[in-house]
This record gives sequence, structure tokens and C-alpha cells, in this order.
Amino acid sequence: MDVGATVPFSVWTHCGVRYTTIDRVTWQTRDGQGSNHPERPEMIDGTLNGVSEDRAVFTSEETQVKVVYRPALDAKYYCQ
Repeated sequence: MDVGATVPFSVWTHCGVRYTTIDRVTWQTRDGQGSNHPERPEMIDGTLNGVSEDRAVFTSEETQVKVVYRPALDAKYYCQ
């Protein structure tokens, strides 16, 4: 994702929004920000803004959510 770019993006919420994949790299939120909420749909559509090389912000009007992601190169994320 290019710095300064804003692109359509969807976050799969089945296991919460703590982790996502951007350009085939795992990114994560800070602790607690990505916890799952039962009222969220399985998929949240919105936009992703590349704020810097190591920060991307996902926003959605659909569920009034704003999530800040950072690369998690050593993360071992698995969701069933």
C-alpha cells in the first residue's frame, strides 16, 4: 500500500479485527483495539489509508469503526 493512498478495503471480523492482511503482509492493532464484538457483521467494508510505511488506518461508515494497523512481521496469526 502506498503512503498517502486511500483504497476500498474490507476487514473479516470472524476472529475480531486485531489482525488483517495488507499486500500479503500481516498487520495488527494495538492490544484491545481489535477485540471482537458480537454485533459486528462478518465483513466490514470501508477504506484503508496508508498513513506511513508502518501505519494504516481502516475506517468504515457501515459500523462507525476506526482501526489503526501496524505491520506484525513476526505475528503467528491463525483463525478458524
